[in-house]
Amino acid sequence: MKLFTRFLLLLFVLSIYSCSKHIKSDVPEFSTKQYNGDTVNLKELAKNKVTIIFFWTTFCDNCLTEISNIHDVYDKYKNNKNVTFLTIAFNTNKEIEQFNSISDTVNPYKLYFKYLKMAKFDMPVLIGSDQGYEIYSQDDGSFIPGIKDTSEVNKLYNTFDFRGLPTIIIYSAEGKLICKYSGPQSMRSDPDKYRIFLDNKIDSLLN
Repeated sequence: MKLFTRFLLLLFVLSIYSCSKHIKSDVPEFSTKQYNGDTVNLKELAKNKVTIIFFWTTFCDNCLTEISNIHDVYDKYKNNKNVTFLTIAFNTNKEIEQFNSISDTVNPYKLYFKYLKMAKFDMPVLIGSDQGYEIYSQDDGSFIPGIKDTSEVNKLYNTFDFRGLPTIIIYSAEGKLICKYSGPQSMRSDPDKYRIFLDNKIDSLLN
């Protein structure tokens, strides 16, 4: 039972809303593979660009709800040469491929994604896990997804100085941390207002 409690704590979404200074205030040194791509370096991707990073996983309902609300923000800035918009998934490449599969009609998380009426998902994905997740049974007969290698989760948490999913982090073009929001922000307020808030925050950094 301790094992499942551990996984629950790792996936617990914290209610944090802060624009204050953090100890780790610069874009960190971090390299990983792109989904179906080569290894990339975050500092290089973020150099001289306003950078937005969204942390999520395919088995987090709140993450999928949040993606459905920020995808419009991504669409607005994806062709802006002064903006880098990334997502880092706590998943393997294979899991993201399954999630994106048009023919997959079984994956419950993909079905939930469709329930949100998302017509597309083309946000850039960086792979945050080599081991991925599996489904664990609990004493009461229910099932819960859990990360196989919790050290992978802790590495990302420590590198970017956050806890909980989903999380969105915004850096200035100078590489300085501007804001860090954990938890389903758009579920706490009107989704349209949240999108406008993100737009205004990004625009203020571009001007």
